[in-house]
Amino acid sequence: MTALGKSGIPIVDGGCADEAHCLRLLLAGGALVVRNAARRTAVASVDAQLSDVFEATPFSEGNFYGSRTVRFGRLLARSEAMRDIMTNPLVQGVAVSTIARWHRSCSLSFAQAIAIYPGSAVQVPHRDGEMWPVPPSDAEHLVSVVWPLTNFDASNGATMVWPRSHCAGEGDAANFPPEQIKIEPGDALLFLGSTRHAGGANRSAAVRRGVVGGYAASWLVPAENPALAYPSDVARAFAPNWQRWPATGATSLISTTMTADARPSCSLILARGLERLTSSCLNK
Repeated sequence: MTALGKSGIPIVDGGCADEAHCLRLLLAGGALVVRNAARRTAVASVDAQLSDVFEATPFSEGNFYGSRTVRFGRLLARSEAMRDIMTNPLVQGVAVSTIARWHRSCSLSFAQAIAIYPGSAVQVPHRDGEMWPVPPSDAEHLVSVVWPLTNFDASNGATMVWPRSHCAGEGDAANFPPEQIKIEPGDALLFLGSTRHAGGANRSAAVRRGVVGGYAASWLVPAENPALAYPSDVARAFAPNWQRWPATGATSLISTTMTADARPSCSLILARGLERLTSSCLNK
């Protein structure tokens, strides 16, 4: 069964939804809410394992990242429970299937924890896919997934999403009013890299916590450098499903890390090549 949010964002129940149906909804609306996608106990474990890091991390700087917002990465190394969340069969399946429509393989580009503190202003609206200078086209190369660790609502900075903005140019996005997505621990919010969104203002007295992961085409240089975040000695400790995804046949979830046999993947080679090229240009 599919319900619709105030602005038309589809909502499905993770207990009875199938991947193909969710894929169609995501591609049509640009965003999708999956209720009860994961067990609340599993999400609570992620929150507990990241709690000390949330408390120790200073606020970000700048209007985009938020001067009253905490952000940090390396989540797979900091939380074993996070690895299970990021390989949720339904959510991962929808993300990978979306990327597979246009690309041969898919990898985890980033995993980030975000805490929006009371007094935080609305984030600058943006599209995650614009972090890469990829020419505009109908192809999607990124799916972002938000997992709330606390309740998200209009008072504490719930994510704002512009429905169907993936079908509009930047000048047309204003024609689609945003919807603040009310979700709870265990729910998942998926949106395309071309969908306009923003973190909302936190007008409450409580901190709003969540984690977000980005599944992207493997040929793109990852947003988080996994060669630094998950060096070979850390990557070897990951479960086998973090080395290869059966759904795509030849895709490592962390394809940009050193694998167990210490061979760097093509994405890591590309990243190192860009570093050498940059260094060469600067030295001329």
